[in-house]
Amino acid sequence: MQKRHKLQNTVLLSFTILAAVLILIISFVVGNRYIHGEMENCRTIAYAYTKSAAELIDGDKIAHYLETGEKDEYYYEIHDFLNAFRLNTDIQYYYVFVPFEDDLVYIWDANVLKPDETEVDACELGYREEYMEGGKEATYSIYKQNPPEEIELVNDDKYGYIASAYSPVFNSNGEPVAVVGVDVYMPDLQANMREFLVAVIVTIMLVVLAAILLCFFFVKQKIVNPINKIRDASRSMVENLENEESMEISVKTGNEIEELFDSFKEMYGDVKDYIKQISAITAEKERIGAELDVAAHIQASMLPCIFPAFPEREEVDIYATMDPAKEVGGDFYDFFMVDDRHLAIVMADVSGKGVPAALFMVIGKTLIKDHTIPGRDLGKVFTAVNNLLCEANSEGLFITAFEGVLDLVTGEFNFV
Repeated sequence: MQKRHKLQNTVLLSFTILAAVLILIISFVVGNRYIHGEMENCRTIAYAYTKSAAELIDGDKIAHYLETGEKDEYYYEIHDFLNAFRLNTDIQYYYVFVPFEDDLVYIWDANVLKPDETEVDACELGYREEYMEGGKEATYSIYKQNPPEEIELVNDDKYGYIASAYSPVFNSNGEPVAVVGVDVYMPDLQANMREFLVAVIVTIMLVVLAAILLCFFFVKQKIVNPINKIRDASRSMVENLENEESMEISVKTGNEIEELFDSFKEMYGDVKDYIKQISAITAEKERIGAELDVAAHIQASMLPCIFPAFPEREEVDIYATMDPAKEVGGDFYDFFMVDDRHLAIVMADVSGKGVPAALFMVIGKTLIKDHTIPGRDLGKVFTAVNNLLCEANSEGLFITAFEGVLDLVTGEFNFV
């Protein structure tokens, strides 16, 4: 059964591999697009928070807070604004600072506690902090608006994905005086991405597998099954030919396989006719062979075949044999007593082979023997036989012959 379904299994395996590859590729592309989309959304949200605070804050007051370190009503309004956003959003840190050459100084830092928090690592007005590695260059590029905005998305071990964004604060002269920074906590981003990918993969698997199954059944119906029919027909062709049965199966696919089957069916008919012709030819050959076999026996019996040929004659002993190239041939020999003291010997070869040569050989042998009479010159014998053979010889056959007559008393041997 394994061999019987080998093509079907190959097709199924090919479609399975194709499905796995498609699922992996589509899942990777869709998942990658989703992750990038979510990251862009996080960046957009984080940047919106920094832009909102940067446009709200009066940049002209920054210098006053740096010089005096005193908090006024406006300071607390901005502080409440930052705290409100921190409390009601996913913002983890919301702060404003002024960058200097060696360190940075905090102006505002949201410090309101969320329900799940016990403390907040917030910095007071005037608190100085050294730059982290690479922080100075990044801060000054934002501060100088080169580039004008900077957003960073990192995966923190404690908080998960955090989107950090920074925007400069300008005074009334359009000069940058501070930087607003926000760290937006995205606790569900990783879980959402995981759920989305699982849903996408499952959906893609179902769709791809359904499509693959449909394709498989289509291929099986249009390709595999017709090929199996052709295979079964080819296996039973010899048996059907022997039983002289016609081919009953039909293949309708509308494609090259149907044309292949039609060609096979036509070949089946041609082979069937050819076998009939071969059978007739074989029977005819057997008949002809049997007749040639009889002819060979007749030809052999026409030649002297009993030895010793002259058991009563002690002065002479003779033996001859002939093996024709085909069933019958034109070579022949003969020996006979012309009279009591003269022995005639004949050896000849008719041009050609087969039945025509054999028939011509019978005529030649008979004529030579009939014209060889006591006292007649052998030259005259061959002249007379040659004339007779030429009278009705439309095929142009000829005999190369030798005849000799031995005088058993004197030992004289005449030949031609």
